[in-house]
Amino acid sequence: MVFKNLKRLLAGATLCISLSLLLWMVAGLPWNHKLQVSPLTLAILAGMALGNSVRPEFLERIHPGLRFCSKSSYDWGLCCTASGSR
Repeated sequence: MVFKNLKRLLAGATLCISLSLLLWMVAGLPWNHKLQVSPLTLAILAGMALGNSVRPEFLERIHPGLRFCSKSSYDWGLCCTASGSR
């Protein structure tokens, strides 16, 4: 049971990390210099497309990792940003 949850956590976290790195690189491409679409906007659009096009069974399998990336990493990022703004 523990390994099953760990596998789901790692699968979802790997998807989030790889997608965010890909979108960060895409935001730096020459076509975006004029448009200046942020990686965050691209990630929101990609998340909407992924959520509407992927089978629900797949999303249920990787849900623990997605939840970790959306909640825990957001909290840590917010703490680091707030502490560095002084």
